[in-house]
Amino acid sequence: MKQILVDIGIPANAVVTESESRNTAENAAHSARVLKALGVSSILLVTSAYHVSRATDRFRREGLSVTPVPSSRESRNSGFSLGSLIPSSLALFATTGAIKEYVGRWVGR
Repeated sequence: MKQILVDIGIPANAVVTESESRNTAENAAHSARVLKALGVSSILLVTSAYHVSRATDRFRREGLSVTPVPSSRESRNSGFSLGSLIPSSLALFATTGAIKEYVGRWVGR
């Protein structure tokens, strides 16, 4: 991900990475520690649309000012059509993602 940001013109020294975490809570804690050591207290938090609410809550709990940036297709509302009533693997994927986020929010409390 860092390379993508550098490729689009973000200076490499402006991108902070964290590779110790195994979940959202750990990512927020580790990232906050690194960012605060650098004097950073305000961030753009880029994550999937499904995950943005839970991730934003976690990073704010760590004392960071967060501007959430949903970054995936799920953030777009394609509207209703008769075809949307037909079961599909994409719908199963979306449902699985939503359930994971609801469980994650419940467990995180």
